[in-house]
Amino acid sequence: MASKLRSAAATARLLVTMATLLAEESVPPREISRFRFGSVTIRRTGRRSYLTAPFLSDLAEEVAQIGWTMFTINSDQFAIVRTDKASSWLQVSSKRLSLSFEELPREGTTAGAFRNFLAGANECGSITDMDDEDIIHVFDAIADQVEDEEPEE
Repeated sequence: MASKLRSAAATARLLVTMATLLAEESVPPREISRFRFGSVTIRRTGRRSYLTAPFLSDLAEEVAQIGWTMFTINSDQFAIVRTDKASSWLQVSSKRLSLSFEELPREGTTAGAFRNFLAGANECGSITDMDDEDIIHVFDAIADQVEDEEPEE
C-alpha cells in the first residue's frame, strides 16, 4: 500500500477511533470524552513528515465537523474534547470584572484578595479599573496563599 498523505478528514477520524478503541480496552469499558496526544501521533496518523499550520487548522475543522473540539496544549501536545461535554462547563463572563467592592462575594480567597485591594484603592471602583501591575500583584498573592494552605506530603 502506498503511503500517500492522509487527508485531515481521515486523520481526524482515526484520532477519535484510536481513543475510542483505547477506552473500549479498559476494564470495564468506558466512554471517552477527552484525550490528548502528541505531534508525533498526528504525523504518523496523517502520514506526514512534518506538520504545517494549514494542516493543523484543517484537522481542527474536521474534528469539529464530527462533534469534537481540538486545541493545543503546548508546542508538542494537543487535546480533543467532545464538544457537547465542553458546552456544559462553567462559562466565564467579563461582567464579573465590573463588580464593585460592595458587589464582590464576602467569602473566598480570590474575592477576599480583590476586596482587600479595592478597599484600599481610592481610584479603583472595580477590578476593571485596576492597572496591570495591581492585577498581577493580587493574583500572585492569591496563588502564594493557596500554596501555603496546601498540606505537605
